[in-house]
Amino acid sequence: MSVVLFRRPARRRGPEMPEGQLTLQEPPVLAETVPDTSAIWTYLPMALMSVSMMLMFLRPGGGNGVFMYLAMGVMALSAGAMLLGQLMRRSSERKQRLKGERRDYLRYLAQTRKRVRATIAEQQRALAWRHPEPASLRSLARTSRLWERRPADEDFGEVRLAVGEQQLALTLNPVSTRPVEDLEPLCAHALRRFVRAYSTIPGQPLGLYLRSSARILLRTEETPDGEPGGTGGPGGPGGPSSGTGGGAGSGGPAGDPGGGGPADDPGAEPVRALVRAVLAQLAVFHAPEELWLALCVSDDRRPDWEWAKWLPHALHPYEEDGAGKVRRITADLAELDDLLGAEFAERPGFDPDARPGRDEPYTVVVLDGVTVPEGHRWEGHGYRNAVVLDVGGALRWRPGRNTLRLTVGPERVSLVRTDRSRKERSVPLGRPDRLGPLGAESLARLLAPAG
Repeated sequence: MSVVLFRRPARRRGPEMPEGQLTLQEPPVLAETVPDTSAIWTYLPMALMSVSMMLMFLRPGGGNGVFMYLAMGVMALSAGAMLLGQLMRRSSERKQRLKGERRDYLRYLAQTRKRVRATIAEQQRALAWRHPEPASLRSLARTSRLWERRPADEDFGEVRLAVGEQQLALTLNPVSTRPVEDLEPLCAHALRRFVRAYSTIPGQPLGLYLRSSARILLRTEETPDGEPGGTGGPGGPGGPSSGTGGGAGSGGPAGDPGGGGPADDPGAEPVRALVRAVLAQLAVFHAPEELWLALCVSDDRRPDWEWAKWLPHALHPYEEDGAGKVRRITADLAELDDLLGAEFAERPGFDPDARPGRDEPYTVVVLDGVTVPEGHRWEGHGYRNAVVLDVGGALRWRPGRNTLRLTVGPERVSLVRTDRSRKERSVPLGRPDRLGPLGAESLARLLAPAG
């Protein structure tokens, strides 16, 4: 097989992730209702003067008759109407002022909403660039983005894990200086809905920083009755997300449905589909000299990982056999240790702050269907610049300082934690990425000639 030399150009800058803080104005305050008697003291003298004038013309026995009493009633009614009209005018002015403040605040929220939506669009573009969906990785294999990440980059060893809710990159900070009871109710409710609606963005890619863990244990999600959570492959219900970040759709270029898992464990296919997507991302964005892939899988599960033999990251740097360079794929853990070499065995324990490089490539090991001997370093303090992905239960399911535990189902991946009472708690993260065997092999064959 011929080898095509690929020289990496300088890394292309992608869309910038927005950042900063947005201070939201406080809703208008309800005007306090204070008893106002100024109108009474203004119009009461006028009414008394009118009454006194009437009394001047009302002389006993003057024969004024009914007309005089009617005039007296009209004057009293006019004085009362003047007083009532003044009170209603003041109440109307208060309502109009409150309506104006409410209108201005709702207009302010509408303008702020446009700014936040523009920020969301920028964030979606940045996340889609940094974490493209697995189905689109094949289109990047022949571009300048191939192997773009260097060990000095902050996203070296970072992969996309799932699609779920992401925090808005712009921090929303509503000002609060008064009790809620003093705020105008409609505006306060509009502000709460605004913050609740835009604090998180659904359907966005969620990243996983592999270099922060020595072990990642993946298990099939169980249903309440204790059975594995789903027997279908990734091609089951639940299509790709309509969000910009997108969901991990079918793996192949023509809609590869993802295939099925081994006959003895069909429910584990979502786990393997997720690991295939993770390995595909590592192979596309990281150079073989700086990132190694090694697989230790049993013979009955070998067909699910046969596609990885085409990846240049799985080839031994200098040892060869009859088919060319030796592939770091085996069914025996001791043989895997030999393939990784003595320099790997002499690495110190896991250190999350260590930086990989060509002298010490970052190594990703996949275990599926094999047995890890008691006391092996993968069970203990691990290796520097290395992580093991346990797919088939080779390592003990227990919490640890450098251990990440995930349960994977067809439609959900969850983070498993142990609380103080030693009970396991699952925190849903989102819908897991998935890549089928046909799509993975198509991508691996495309990368095979590169070197």
